[in-house]
Amino acid sequence: KSLGLEIKAGTWAPETVNFSAEPGTLWSNQKFLGIHYMYSPGAREMGLVPWLPEMDWAKNLLCGRTDPDATRNDVRLAGRLRFDRLRGLMVTGAFSNPNAAKLLETILNYIPARDILMEVQVDNGRGEQPEFGLVTGEDFHWVSSQGWPTREWCNDLYMS
Repeated sequence: KSLGLEIKAGTWAPETVNFSAEPGTLWSNQKFLGIHYMYSPGAREMGLVPWLPEMDWAKNLLCGRTDPDATRNDVRLAGRLRFDRLRGLMVTGAFSNPNAAKLLETILNYIPARDILMEVQVDNGRGEQPEFGLVTGEDFHWVSSQGWPTREWCNDLYMS
C-alpha cells in the first residue's frame, strides 16, 4: 500500500525552477494542480499568484460545471449563478492575466443589477461562513454577497 503523492508516468519531468522573482515570469513552465504560478509584486514583497493563458480561462468560462440535480429554470437564479462563477474565476487567478480579467469584467457588465443584488439568505444576507474557521476565526462574517473583487484585492489575497 502506497500513501502520498503518486506521479503518473509521462505527466511530469524534472525542471529547474525559476527563482529570479522577476514580475510577470512563471515559477515553472509546468502546471501544479492545473495552474501555473507567476511572480507578482505585492504591497510588501514579491509573491506567487495563480496564472493561466487566456484560452484556458475562456475554456473554464465556457465549460462551466452545472448541477445535474438543478431542475429550476429561473432567469434571475441563472444570472446570480453567472455572477458567482465570474467572481470565482477572478479570485482563483483570472486577475493575474489582464486579458482574462478584462473578459470577465466585460461579461459582468451584461449581468442585470437585480441578479447581482439578489440577497442570499444565510447569515442575514451575508452568505455562508468559510468552511475552515481556523483561518478566519469563528466569528468571521462576510460584509455582503454582492461585491466584485478588484485585481489589486485578488493579488493582495495571495500575498497575505
